[in-house]
Amino acid sequence: MSSSTAIAIPQRRRKQSRGGSSANASPATNSFEYGSYGSVRGDDSAASPKAGAERRPSLMSPAFSHAEHTVVNIGNSDMPRLITCVKASQGFDWNQEIFLPSYANFDFDDLERKQDPVQEIVVTDEEREKMFPS
Repeated sequence: MSSSTAIAIPQRRRKQSRGGSSANASPATNSFEYGSYGSVRGDDSAASPKAGAERRPSLMSPAFSHAEHTVVNIGNSDMPRLITCVKASQGFDWNQEIFLPSYANFDFDDLERKQDPVQEIVVTDEEREKMFPS
């Protein structure tokens, strides 16, 4: 069950004099009165939810919250330049070419079937004991 809090909305003070000459009128200032955030008046029943009301479950698919990205190196080995491309997000499979600069000389077919290089990490028994003491 979730609860909500109300935020006090500032109220603008009215000017002291409506009519009068412009020579006597002071410049208009935007002054606001702030209440404490999260304060709710006791008689304000519209701002507080009913005690037994539950929030309706979302009708959106989990595919909308799922996102996949691809990292492309358009530089060389001396000066890498990495660009992150959206592969899938918001229920769509995105065209990754639109995220790359037009001057990048890159084969776009490799973006779909790109596999990251695998680097082997060798851990000795002593290093393993330091990482996972028994």
